[in-house]
Amino acid sequence: MDRRVEKTKNAIMDAYFHLIINDKQEKVTVTQIAKKANIDRKTFYLHYTCTEDIVKDFAMDRIAELKQMLVKENFSKESFSILRFFELLNQIVERYLNIFHFISLNRAYAYFFDQIKEMLIDIVAKLYHDFFDFSETKLKLYADFYIAGIISVYMRWIHEDFPISMQELAKLTSDASFGGLKGLLLEHASPENMDVE
Repeated sequence: MDRRVEKTKNAIMDAYFHLIINDKQEKVTVTQIAKKANIDRKTFYLHYTCTEDIVKDFAMDRIAELKQMLVKENFSKESFSILRFFELLNQIVERYLNIFHFISLNRAYAYFFDQIKEMLIDIVAKLYHDFFDFSETKLKLYADFYIAGIISVYMRWIHEDFPISMQELAKLTSDASFGGLKGLLLEHASPENMDVE
């Protein structure tokens, strides 16, 4: 992407999120965004058709960022570490926590987490396609199950301000993903409740 285009899109995105989060404006107009980004309305429409496209672009940028981090870490089915995956995801969430918080509280942006879920399902399905002896459909359903749960946990953590750190959240989601419910029950059950099947 051309640097000028990228700079303009970033200015638009920054202006939009500043207006809705910092200035607490429920409805933001293109004129307000253009003024805050120091551009004219025509420039806005060269990049976006509506304000909702900004949020979609933000989601795609975060997924692209996660993919880049995974490539840089040389993730593959042989070297995949679920804990490291969550640590990388946490870096992104932490950097944009106020935006994720706003989006998670606003029902109008429910599609945002659906987009992220679908993109992550595709990443996992491609990563593990040759690793498991499952059909692509079955693999995507398993991935959907885990990723939906992971997104739900992150959204609850953001919404309810649970008193655990992001590192603890990464460990918790990693343990739940890798060990499953039975593994967690066996690991944390009291001795008198160890008869788990």
